[in-house]
Amino acid sequence: MKMTISGGLLTIVALFGLLTVLLLPLDERLITATLGGVIRSGPLPGSLAIVAHRGVWLVLSLAGLSGLGKVLGRHVWRDQAGTENGAGSLRPLPGAKTVRFVLPKNVVMCLVREFGWLASATALALMASHIIHMLWFRDRPFVSLGFEPLLAHVRDSSFPSDHVLVGSVATVFALERSRLSGILCAMIIAAIAFARVASGLHWYSDTTAGVAVACSSVLALEYGARRLASTVVQER
Repeated sequence: MKMTISGGLLTIVALFGLLTVLLLPLDERLITATLGGVIRSGPLPGSLAIVAHRGVWLVLSLAGLSGLGKVLGRHVWRDQAGTENGAGSLRPLPGAKTVRFVLPKNVVMCLVREFGWLASATALALMASHIIHMLWFRDRPFVSLGFEPLLAHVRDSSFPSDHVLVGSVATVFALERSRLSGILCAMIIAAIAFARVASGLHWYSDTTAGVAVACSSVLALEYGARRLASTVVQER
């Protein structure tokens, strides 16, 4: 990962970590105000339930498309002469460059590497979340405040939000590969975070903690990968 991305992630971890600490004593007051607004909003609760439950799949899909686009874009050969060169070339349009894809085996290997990173970062983040759940059990708002949530949910620990956590990992993945996809994913994650809170499933600090844990996990994975790579080079 580029150093600029790593530096940005460190800033995000610090900001969202601090925001989580600041929100903890305000959570009950904030969610009470949020739930009151949702109840008065008419058809909004149904839309919030859909976003809260399904939104993360949209983020993962956008991240997957950005990863696929990066691999295919990287593995296209362009002939500067603008003429056909060898079997498998595509006839160019007037004034265009010849385009030829590399062997499918190379594309498949790069796809495995790209999505292997996403799977590893997600697994590491979920592992960290599970450890936090074991260390601190926090009742969900609908349990603590005694109301019926918009979505049926088990009464497990709410801190941090796994939906926001997984979506944040996917957002980092997308942002590194396509700025537009990354921005779209970030906007969807913000909507998911609000929807999870407004549905009565999470406190606001659960969602900010999800972002912080996700970015911390990505940084840890990247650091481990760099150390492993440097060790392999030294051994050679």
